[in-house]
Amino acid sequence: MDILAHGLWTAAGALTAKKKLKNKMRVGLAAFYGVFPDLFSFTVLTVWYATQLLTGKVSAGHLPEPSEIEPSSPDTLWIFRLTNLLYGMSHSVFVFLAIAAIVFIFKRRVVWEMAGWLFHIGIDVFTHSYSFYPTPVLWPVSSWRFNGLSWETPWFMAVNYAALLLLYLFFIKKSLLSVSEEGRLRFLGKRLTLKPVSVSDKEE
Repeated sequence: MDILAHGLWTAAGALTAKKKLKNKMRVGLAAFYGVFPDLFSFTVLTVWYATQLLTGKVSAGHLPEPSEIEPSSPDTLWIFRLTNLLYGMSHSVFVFLAIAAIVFIFKRRVVWEMAGWLFHIGIDVFTHSYSFYPTPVLWPVSSWRFNGLSWETPWFMAVNYAALLLLYLFFIKKSLLSVSEEGRLRFLGKRLTLKPVSVSDKEE
């Protein structure tokens, strides 16, 4: 799935978990972990390509074909081989579990926001096909990868973002209703507090 949708879905999941479980989950941090695997994988490639553009070594219309990038082979450019390695590391459930365990040992608690990373891996398993970066979920133990539905498929992109739009509209509506209810309760509370004392109350 594309990085923007990853962030939005993870934030939505974190918001839901925060309200349902009434915990102190930081939505922004969860969203960061939701996009972290792709940032880790493609930041170096993006910087390299931007440098190539600025120095005139490549033109904007000459992006590499997917077959040139993944799967990597010994005769491809070093940057593509590195990107493939970084992708394998950041999209492996074993790497995630190892890092989560290290964080748990140092923090002495579960960092629930890191679930966004695992959520990212789970989504990518089913939204990447063999044509472009199928998710190496078992790296480096196994090279098995699932041939899912490519997230670039037009109808899937449309359905995906339509679902996100509806979900966030629901969150906004629910938030507005909550604010309205809180305001009504405050108003009623002030009226009760400012209620004048009657003559009969004084005589008593």
